[in-house]
Amino acid sequence: MTGATTQGWVGAFPPGGSNNRSVMDFVPGTTSHGVTVQLGADGRATFTNNSGSPVHFVLTALGYFTGSADTGAGLRTMPAVRRLDTRTTGTGVPSRPTAPSTYRSACPRAARRP
Repeated sequence: MTGATTQGWVGAFPPGGSNNRSVMDFVPGTTSHGVTVQLGADGRATFTNNSGSPVHFVLTALGYFTGSADTGAGLRTMPAVRRLDTRTTGTGVPSRPTAPSTYRSACPRAARRP
């Protein structure tokens, strides 16, 4: 989270859901924090900016959870992959206050929910 001019919080949930719970609180400036977010079957998640100002999302994937019967359930780490940086994606427009934005993850298909 970068570019915030007011404090707020980020909500996250699978697309089509409505459980907008806080996964990260932020302050003006830049705030970094590791979070675990449930993905939809298509590998996407919805993030909400719950503040009074626009902010930029910077999302990096570091792993995923699996319930595979073949390899066992648990956390699978992977090299860090920057999946989104709204400072440089498209027109570089920040996420508007209280507006949901849905982004595709970097997790392997095996990690996605059936």
